[in-house]
Amino acid sequence: MSPRVRRILLRAFAVLIIGVVTWLFAAALVSGWDRVQEHDITIDGLWVAAAALFVLAVAASGFLWGRVLRALDPELELSAAEAVRSHLAAWVMRYIPGVGSLLYKIQWAQRHAISRTVAVVGFTYESIFLQIASIVGGAVVLVVLVGPALLADNLVVVIALAVLLAAMLLGASRPVVRPVLTFVARRKLRERAAALPLLSTPRSLLFAIEYLTPRVINGIGVAVIAVSVFGSGPRDWFIIGAAYAVAGALGILAVFVPGGLGVREGAFVGILTASGFNVVDAIVLAVAARFVSTVSDLLIAAVYGMLTAAKRRKEKAA
Repeated sequence: MSPRVRRILLRAFAVLIIGVVTWLFAAALVSGWDRVQEHDITIDGLWVAAAALFVLAVAASGFLWGRVLRALDPELELSAAEAVRSHLAAWVMRYIPGVGSLLYKIQWAQRHAISRTVAVVGFTYESIFLQIASIVGGAVVLVVLVGPALLADNLVVVIALAVLLAAMLLGASRPVVRPVLTFVARRKLRERAAALPLLSTPRSLLFAIEYLTPRVINGIGVAVIAVSVFGSGPRDWFIIGAAYAVAGALGILAVFVPGGLGVREGAFVGILTASGFNVVDAIVLAVAARFVSTVSDLLIAAVYGMLTAAKRRKEKAA
């Protein structure tokens, strides 16, 4: 299959997914319109706070991106502000399906005398840590809060937690990461495995834990939206935040869909519904969260512009 045909098929598949999710959501909202009218769906200060938290979560990921690069190359001179600035730009570029963020970070690295290998390896590590933190971290919360209600045998919950934590350890381990990096390098850089910088397993595990920070911030953001719309309680906040983290990770994996549109919302609603939420409530929250996250992306672009302008003024002054 030629690359052009593959691109056309992936785009058609993306349109199909978005269309199906939109139709299902619309049908559920129409049939449950009485339920929708019970909620106060008004944009207020809490929505603004949620958008600010979403921006803060991306900035926190940018700070960690810089730490990953410096861990791979200890001699690298990279300020935290520049790492955050590059990550904000890459975040906006992710709307180009599949390769937008990666290509931007490679080009950014070359402009700053950073090895392409370090940039690609750092991007791959960043993606791995993000997925581990999102899926494992979110799943642990869901198992603890929802598991006992769904499964009467607490031993099953304990086993599930053990499996999730083991998956986190294995996912961050050097033997597991090495073949992933080798595969990516062969496709993007044609580098031999011996030439690739690798983090130790303990350091990778620590990074995976650190990447929980932006996920927690995101979870607080979507919980704030839920408070505005539903006035939900503390237990629901944890479930909503965890579900949003897992759904966000699944949306990122769907690289053929810009920004995970449709995939993230479908997974979010599915997890919340399985956790005992009313399906209409879950859909309303998913739509509201997508709206706020889109606004936050515009804010991220604005912050990137301000940081870039400040950097240029500093360079001119020097």
